[in-house]
Amino acid sequence: MHRMLTVCLAAMIMGSVAQADAGSPVALLRSGRTFVPVRAVGEMLGATVVYASGAIEVATASARSVHLTVGQTAASVDGAPVTLDAAPFIIGGLTYVPLRFMSEALGASVSCDTPCRTVLVIVSGTELPLTVVIDRGASLTYQGAWFDVDYPRGFTVLERELCASSTGYDGVSFLSPDGAVEFYVFSPQWSGQSQWATIKPGEREVSRSQERQGDKLITWVEVAGEDGPSHRAWVEIANPTYNVNHFFGIRYQNQADYQRYQSRYLSFKESLVQYAD
Repeated sequence: MHRMLTVCLAAMIMGSVAQADAGSPVALLRSGRTFVPVRAVGEMLGATVVYASGAIEVATASARSVHLTVGQTAASVDGAPVTLDAAPFIIGGLTYVPLRFMSEALGASVSCDTPCRTVLVIVSGTELPLTVVIDRGASLTYQGAWFDVDYPRGFTVLERELCASSTGYDGVSFLSPDGAVEFYVFSPQWSGQSQWATIKPGEREVSRSQERQGDKLITWVEVAGEDGPSHRAWVEIANPTYNVNHFFGIRYQNQADYQRYQSRYLSFKESLVQYAD
């Protein structure tokens, strides 16, 4: 089952636009609703966002104003009271608000397919995407082009390798809040070669091993930086009979960091669900 899921948020609000970088926060799909980080989206739309003791003030260059309070459904737009269908909440130091409310409050239009995989903000012809992940409580679920994978709260998403049809990603990294580790998955529809899971300039191969487990051919590789302590390790799990494969990888600074995140990395690997036509 392959899902082609997009959300388009079209906005024609004048003002400065902050381009989202690889570490930008994601939007969350929770209980059938999509929530977006208020500061990231506000600034993308040229608005200023100010916090004060749980109160949030959003103001645009066109003098529109929005007032919200964390944990409360009462809000106001241009001084007029409104009631949200879900209260703003905080996760990982970021405040999330309902997508539809945020877009309408700032004078934008929104078109949604549900469930969603991408929020695409378009400002004066410039596209600013936010990846939507599913909030499952204990973890978050990233939806790739042909897979789902769970990753720890607080990690940020770095989308690396597009699928062949450019409708989603085959290769994605997840970065820990302290920068100590990076989890990686590459899971194409069929077989493919990961760009991340290759030896880079300045790295040396530390170990490589391979074994067969039934129809599967499993290859483990570890590399280290020539001039620093950073290590990367990955495993390729291939089934030549069916012409499919996928990779898992981890980057870490030292063995202590690896041990600290090992259980979360194992859970990450075990959570992978793959899809096909």
